[in-house]
Amino acid sequence: MTRPASTPTRTSPSKSWFICARSATTCSRHEAGKSNRRIEDDAVLTFATASCRSVITLNRRDFVQLHRMIPTHAGIIVRTEDRDSASLARRVDAAIREKGELANLLVRVVRGGSD
Repeated sequence: MTRPASTPTRTSPSKSWFICARSATTCSRHEAGKSNRRIEDDAVLTFATASCRSVITLNRRDFVQLHRMIPTHAGIIVRTEDRDSASLARRVDAAIREKGELANLLVRVVRGGSD
């Protein structure tokens, strides 16, 4: 099942999302058949890139470092925890719309805004 990018429902730090910016759909690790597994961050990024999907994650520190090490990818969105999923969805959507194409970009979405 896919969801519009503007309606994320999972906020667990152990979950990464894969976003296909062109069709504005998301795919959770569970939906990708990757849940309940200890998957290395670079494997998550490789899977997302091969699927032409960006990653959205709470794992900011590791994925910022990974972006520096592997600058060619379908996009990485790092975010902060926010229990207000509607507000988070609006900020993620606004960040995606502002950047347009996410390929090779690192986008930060924080509570109260994005950069």
